[in-house]
Amino acid sequence: MNILQQGIKTVPNIAILHHSLGLWYVRNQHNDLAIKELKRAVELDSNSARFSYVYAVSIAKDDIKSAIEILESIHKKHTGDKEIVAGLRYYYSEMGDKVKSRAYQSKLEALERGEVR
Repeated sequence: MNILQQGIKTVPNIAILHHSLGLWYVRNQHNDLAIKELKRAVELDSNSARFSYVYAVSIAKDDIKSAIEILESIHKKHTGDKEIVAGLRYYYSEMGDKVKSRAYQSKLEALERGEVR
């Protein structure tokens, strides 16, 4: 953790450092700090599917609608990312939206078969 914090002090606008520190906080159950760092990573690199996915998952327990918004936004840029599609399928299911959940389930199955949609 100290190395990551020192890296952020030295080069504060490097997304992977914030993402890594956020993951460290998650593993050590400092959720508020984790969410802050994961969000900062997305702000610094909004094109990273992984950063957006992890941030969405980190906030989903408390704000599933915002998690879906994040995943929908990044899905537009990364339509073939299985994690994002699986996340959307799951969170729509949790929200009770069976139509969207099934649509993402179908897309996920197509991606797993190697079909491009």
